[in-house]
Amino acid sequence: MRVIPVMDLSNGVVVHAVKGEREKYKPLRSRICPSSNPVEVALAFKSLGLKELYVADLDMIRGRGRNLNLLPTIKGLTGLRIMVDAGVNSAAEAEEVLRSGASKVVVGTETLRGLNELREILEAVGSDRVAVSVDLKFGSIISLSTELSGMGPLNLAKTLQEVGVGELIVLELTRVGSRLGPDVELAELVVGAVTVPVIVGGGIRSVNDILELLRVGVSGVLVATVLHDGALKAEDLARIL
Repeated sequence: MRVIPVMDLSNGVVVHAVKGEREKYKPLRSRICPSSNPVEVALAFKSLGLKELYVADLDMIRGRGRNLNLLPTIKGLTGLRIMVDAGVNSAAEAEEVLRSGASKVVVGTETLRGLNELREILEAVGSDRVAVSVDLKFGSIISLSTELSGMGPLNLAKTLQEVGVGELIVLELTRVGSRLGPDVELAELVVGAVTVPVIVGGGIRSVNDILELLRVGVSGVLVATVLHDGALKAEDLARIL
């Protein structure tokens, strides 16, 4: 099981994401790191034995700036493999993210305009360097594309696999930072509908949630709040990893 910590960046600092209500996000307060400085937070993740990092550049996603300049320092000091969601919607934008130091670019349905754009990204950088995030609010797909938003999660997951996507993320934004628990039922359905690896994010409360997702075949989980509030400890991670 891959446990992947999430770092949400806005205006150069790490913020605490709660339920996708981005205008309300505040600088991170954490038990594992005294600072909201991205490099220090990444080093704290590394100290817990974690090997990967998911970065969401909220400024780029909202078209209000960028934080990609932080990636080379984070990668250089931590050695973490970094996947980045920066709201990319074209091959050129995906290539820029990868040049900045990301190991993999995350294409979120929230900002994706259509499957043609996704095909161009996959052709340009390769399916092994792309993960697509099925972004949900209350179980419904959010996307700039009416074609995508009109699909159910299972149909979309199957379609994305057919297009050539090599890894899927199922992210329920309303559960992020909520301590409500993950949607295990949906995760199990998606895992059963596709053969590519599936990562799940949103609502992880404890090691038990992670073990339950492992039981239904999920290959990885995104975590943030559960690390920062101390509910998921180093010994839990050692047990899972």
